[in-house]
Amino acid sequence: MTVTEVDVERPLESLWRGLLVYRVLTLVSSAAVVLAALGDYALPGAVVGVLALMVVWTAVTGWVYVSRPRAGWRGRVAIADLVVTVAVMATTPLVQTPSQFVGDAPVMGSIWTPGAVLACAIAFGVRGGLAGAVVVSAALVLFQSDWRAELPDVQLLVLAGLAIGFAATVLRRSAERLRRVAAAEAALAERERLARAVHDGVLQVLGYVRRRGAELGGPAGELGTLAGEQEFALRAMLVSTSPSDAGPPPTTTAATSPPPCACSARPR
Repeated sequence: MTVTEVDVERPLESLWRGLLVYRVLTLVSSAAVVLAALGDYALPGAVVGVLALMVVWTAVTGWVYVSRPRAGWRGRVAIADLVVTVAVMATTPLVQTPSQFVGDAPVMGSIWTPGAVLACAIAFGVRGGLAGAVVVSAALVLFQSDWRAELPDVQLLVLAGLAIGFAATVLRRSAERLRRVAAAEAALAERERLARAVHDGVLQVLGYVRRRGAELGGPAGELGTLAGEQEFALRAMLVSTSPSDAGPPPTTTAATSPPPCACSARPR
């Protein structure tokens, strides 16, 4: 299994990049609609100022969201994003004419405003997405003349916050599982390395002592018998920890009885 660094350490990067694309596209769309009807507003200069704020804030949040800030920075910026979005929406009754406000003209920011909900959902999961949707929905109802006309938008905000929050939570949990898998693979590789070292070093020494003791006989033969027992015990341990290096497990007879060569070398 191949586990990439982005999947494990930064599982939400694709969501943050997607959010940046969404904010840029919706900013262009909202600005085009507002500028096309700029003469209809009560305060055209203030409208341009709000659009300029949206451009600057999109650039700032986009840089933070797609860069690699310290832990917690994205969450703080997401909360600030929510505050700025509500402030942009709050300018709606100030810059619109009474006829625009009563006629249910689009709120300032229009489709750019849900970006703050998505940022909170990515940063804080389902709860963050739901909280962000509630805040933006409340501002939407508060700064529009007919709140009933905004109910479909409220539903979309809540659904988007829940869906993106759930996706972010799933990605976080998947990354945690991948980290555990990677740690297990690293531990297995280390055990296999140690098993090879034991197999090539200690077992060869024990095998040599067993054979040499059988050749010399006497006390050396008894030492060789003990070495043989330890050799078989180590091989059994290798079978349980690293089957690929230890070979097939020994039979009960071979594991419990001393090697024939060592026994035959004892003095009669």
